[in-house]
Amino acid sequence: MRIRKDVYKMAVPVFIEQFFIMSIGVVNTIIASGIGKEAISAIGTVDSFNNIIIFFFNSLAIGGTVVVAQYTGQKNIKGVKEASIQSIVSAVVISIITTLIIWFSRDLILQSFFGNAEKQVLSYSAVYFSITLLSYPLTAFSFVVSGILRGSGHQDKPMKINIIINIINIILSYFLIYGVNLEILHMKILFSGMGVKGAAIAVTVARLVGVILFMYAFLGNSKGIRFKTIKEFRLNMSLQKTILNVGLPAGIETFIFNIGKFIQQIFIISLGTVSLASNTISWSVFGLLIIPGSALSIVATTMVGQFMGKGDHKEAQIIQIYLVKLATVCKVLVSIFIFPLATVIASIYSKDPEVVRLTSMLIRINAIVIPLLWPASFIIPSGLRGAGDSKFTMVVSIISLWFFRVFLGYLLSITMKFGITGLWIAMYFDWITRGIIYYWRLRKGKWKEHVLIS
Repeated sequence: MRIRKDVYKMAVPVFIEQFFIMSIGVVNTIIASGIGKEAISAIGTVDSFNNIIIFFFNSLAIGGTVVVAQYTGQKNIKGVKEASIQSIVSAVVISIITTLIIWFSRDLILQSFFGNAEKQVLSYSAVYFSITLLSYPLTAFSFVVSGILRGSGHQDKPMKINIIINIINIILSYFLIYGVNLEILHMKILFSGMGVKGAAIAVTVARLVGVILFMYAFLGNSKGIRFKTIKEFRLNMSLQKTILNVGLPAGIETFIFNIGKFIQQIFIISLGTVSLASNTISWSVFGLLIIPGSALSIVATTMVGQFMGKGDHKEAQIIQIYLVKLATVCKVLVSIFIFPLATVIASIYSKDPEVVRLTSMLIRINAIVIPLLWPASFIIPSGLRGAGDSKFTMVVSIISLWFFRVFLGYLLSITMKFGITGLWIAMYFDWITRGIIYYWRLRKGKWKEHVLIS
């Protein structure tokens, strides 16, 4: 009963936060789709690359979240503060270096990976990419501070901030994409829309606002994580090593994982604009289907970290099993709602009959498969990372990804001509394999031997 209460206390704010992040991402895609299938294809294609970098930063932030959570479990305020400082320092340095490298090689990246796209898609991609990549450091900072706040028991603050960020994003997206033509008090406001460029600017400005809000929340923390001068933000190599021992394997795992998904995107480009648009829309709806699981994955990392900090290994294992079961139930409920509305949802995104047909089929398949396969393959490894077992999850994820999603995905979609459906089937095999292996690891208990802090 106590576990259930603790889970709901942490999960509800995280769920609301994830709902706004995912659902407003869906709305943004719908808004952008009004420009045409070339625009939505370009945004989806570039975001497939952007997500590689963004999820890498998010995974790096896990190191700080876990160490902060374990110090929080020990009630060690000094340790929480020092771990917070080191997490921010590493995130800022790594994100700025990464952004500079990608900025100077952006044309090469576009031509190398997206050169086979239609001319208009490639043109839109260049505009969207050049602007959105500038927001990488902003995203990295927001991720690491959000993780620190959750790890130290302030899960309501990231929720509130992300709601504000995403509302700003959606409002800006609409007006910057399509423009403004209003008359208020005999004053005419006329602003021409910027299309794809406007979508990119909206995302970047919203993330800048997010940094300001997260900085305010972080510096005003009420549980002892207060900072008086900039001099406090100096390197502590010993603690950096502890944080990176968790964050770096998680970051590498996510980076290579998304490289694999990115290669899949290249496969899709060769299948044509209809497949590309359908895949972009399907992933947008997929985000809605996994909202409960994504929220509970974050809860798993944080709560397992706190239990490990207390030295309570038994509770750390119980909470992971409970979260898998809870995620399964939640996903069944969401799927029951979405399955019969597949065609209606697809029609909101696009009026192209071929895009609607293919998209609605993918939505229905996902509604059936996700509740069965997704929870174990994503929530258990999140809990294992909370215990510091991120190297194991990294190895399993990378091997499974490249064998199933890339090799089998190419075989099914290109060689055997199953098209976009073949790539999704290959992904399901990846989920099955990883879920089985992670469950085995959880039951064996070797993850309990990791000691991050003393």
